[in-house]
Amino acid sequence: MIYTLNEKGYFDQIEKAYNYASKVLLNLLMEEQELMARLRSMKHYFLLDKGDFIVQFMDMTEEEMKQPYKNISCRRMETLLELALRTSTANVDPFKDDLRIQFQETDLISQLYDILKAMRSSPVECNLSGLESFSFNYNVKWPLTLVLNRKALMLYQLLFRQLFYCKHVERQLCNLWLQNKCVKLLPSKGYTAAFALRQRMLNFVQNLEYYLMVEVIEPNWHIFLNKMETVSNIDDVLLHHGDFLHNCLKEGMMTNVDLLRIIHKLMVVCITFCNRIRRFNESLEGLPERSWLTLTNSLQATSPEDPKKKQISKKVVAEAMTDESTEHLGTVISMFESNFNKLLMELLEKMAYMIHGNGEQALLCRLDFNGFYAKNCSSFGKLLSADGTLSSERSGPSQRMSNSEKSNLPGLSSPNFSL
Repeated sequence: MIYTLNEKGYFDQIEKAYNYASKVLLNLLMEEQELMARLRSMKHYFLLDKGDFIVQFMDMTEEEMKQPYKNISCRRMETLLELALRTSTANVDPFKDDLRIQFQETDLISQLYDILKAMRSSPVECNLSGLESFSFNYNVKWPLTLVLNRKALMLYQLLFRQLFYCKHVERQLCNLWLQNKCVKLLPSKGYTAAFALRQRMLNFVQNLEYYLMVEVIEPNWHIFLNKMETVSNIDDVLLHHGDFLHNCLKEGMMTNVDLLRIIHKLMVVCITFCNRIRRFNESLEGLPERSWLTLTNSLQATSPEDPKKKQISKKVVAEAMTDESTEHLGTVISMFESNFNKLLMELLEKMAYMIHGNGEQALLCRLDFNGFYAKNCSSFGKLLSADGTLSSERSGPSQRMSNSEKSNLPGLSSPNFSL
């Protein structure tokens, strides 16, 4: 480089040196450090791409997760995690040993609120359970930390905590379904309503999971892969990776604390409902052993065409359930149903007003597949056209986040939250 008084003479040489250094760094990340393989590995774990390992892990840690997170041994949890990884399809991943266990000190809603407001609230002492505070961490070394930095890991953790809690609620509802198989013929209107409400709750949770994993994460992931094929420097990698995470959060309704708070309340209603019905089922086990065996065996084996066994089951049930207990159960179920309907209609109404693309519209249609909520909520029904889709005045543009949209997104565009 030759010294000159003309500053513009240095621009081309500086740009040339920068491009060369950036290209060398990009080649180091892609070839030697296997950046794309690392990102796929993180998708397996943080975005639950490998479903079998998380199921095994939740089975093995079910009792530990119920305890306060401060009482849980991280060493034991990491041992169970390693066992789950090595006994599942994740065993072929060469980077599985970099996965770590971490317990957050705040719940997901509080963490997102702090991020979106770009501020740190004063710490509040809260006794979170292992399920509420559980998250993964990932061991990343330089130069991969240029892409998988602390802020990027935090966004992965936010997505994981939402998906993990949805999985937990789904498991509780499915376990309740298994438990209810032995009492499905109980002649109680309360139990009939409980079966129907449980199925509606399961429909909500499974559709939310499907939306997050199939209609949000997967399309954005494929867009990210296509963009990565044309990158020429490290700045493009950072930009496309940040876009991927931001779009997943935005389309997954995690940049709106109000929406996320309603979803969390719905999850709490589902968990409380499962616990209440489970306690009622356990109260039936207080019968004498012979009566309880007769009850479960007859109900499990009884078919509508078997009047003799059906008569036996009704006799045992009459001894187990009094009119008072049946009436109390019906009242409890009605209360849960009222709370669930109220929260779900509030969620659908807010989603319809804030919708941006076809993905959320598909979620609305699946949650209200028979038009029940549109008929019972006038404000939500007005937003729908005759065929069940959003009316034209509420149909928004595509959900891809432009630079102008990111600049208007609180917290995510602030210097404290940039990738």
